[in-house]
Amino acid sequence: MIIEIIKDMASFTIILVYWIVGFSLMFYLFTFDKDNDFQDSFDIYDQVQMFVNSLQFTYMLSFGDFETSGFTAQQWILFIISTFFIPLVLFNLIIAVMGDTYDRVQTLATSVDLKEQAKLVMEVEGLLNLKNKTSNKKLQRLLICHNAEIGQDAPEQLLWEGKIKILTKIIQRVEEKVQGTISMRQDILDAVDEVKTIVKKEKEKKELQNY
Repeated sequence: MIIEIIKDMASFTIILVYWIVGFSLMFYLFTFDKDNDFQDSFDIYDQVQMFVNSLQFTYMLSFGDFETSGFTAQQWILFIISTFFIPLVLFNLIIAVMGDTYDRVQTLATSVDLKEQAKLVMEVEGLLNLKNKTSNKKLQRLLICHNAEIGQDAPEQLLWEGKIKILTKIIQRVEEKVQGTISMRQDILDAVDEVKTIVKKEKEKKELQNY
């Protein structure tokens, strides 16, 4: 579970790093304009330290820890934008990613569990063969793990597409079954009407013959 979540967090981590570095650069520029005069001597050490402080501030801001005393109007605007995107949007995004990963792992939990058990059996068997040294030939085995709960739709469902898409497909299948049932019912009603029509015609013929 944890490994799968870490794998799915790779793209999110890249986006988060881009946002933090980008906002850090903007905070650094606003701080530079506020505290420095372009006519003064340029000290590279002070500028690096200023950027590191901006980076630390943005990182702490992402977790809700910040200090806004002495902010200018530009810094306040940037602060409001950054507090909207980083703590709210991005961290709600990671919650959604983790939830989707959990659903995917739980869907395939039975198959993964059986696969791990089969691997353990093969590992123990390999150790026994190595201990006995009954044969010098290297045995090759084919491990096939099939989830009986998935059934005939295994290749399609093993490719996880997200909770919403899976639910949409299930709803579409139910709708198709319902439409098929309605069509079958309509066909039965049409057949019954045809039988009634035939019976009615036969009765009319018999009545005419009796006259």
